[in-house]
Amino acid sequence: MQNFFLDVRYAVRQAMVEIGRSGVYATVLGLVVGMRASMVALRALKSFVYGIGAYDPLTLVGTCLVLGVVAMTATFLQTRRIARIDPAKILREE
Repeated sequence: MQNFFLDVRYAVRQAMVEIGRSGVYATVLGLVVGMRASMVALRALKSFVYGIGAYDPLTLVGTCLVLGVVAMTATFLQTRRIARIDPAKILREE
């Protein structure tokens, strides 16, 4: 019985790692695709942007940092929630 609980704990930890990894991959992919899309959109909207250049690096990097921090925080909170799961309690409820 003890080995069963250890296996369940291991499975929960692996799920936590997998969710964290997929969150990082999704964040990086979203930032790369978003950066490319913003370059295309800014070229089209160049005449409407006032006060900054179409490819202002400070604005683009700042936006990427803010969005990256928000996405990583969401991923961290989700994995932390999974880490607090007690497998024995869950199995008793089933």
